[in-house]
Amino acid sequence: MKALLIVAALNMQLTYDDMSVCKQAQAELTKNSIQSICLPKGKDTKTDDMFSTFMDMIVQIKKLEKEGALDNSK
Repeated sequence: MKALLIVAALNMQLTYDDMSVCKQAQAELTKNSIQSICLPKGKDTKTDDMFSTFMDMIVQIKKLEKEGALDNSK
């Protein structure tokens, strides 16, 4: 699972491939007296939502074409 490193003082949000790598980065920051936190990143839903919206639009266009509401000859 990807991990998100948040460093509020530097306005940074970095994504790491796993929690252990995030913890290593966090340890380096802590050595420099910079507070940070590692959180599980979770799933990126923006991409999924955008793809779902696009597919819904295609389905609606196909439906309108079948009903004859769209004229493709122009």
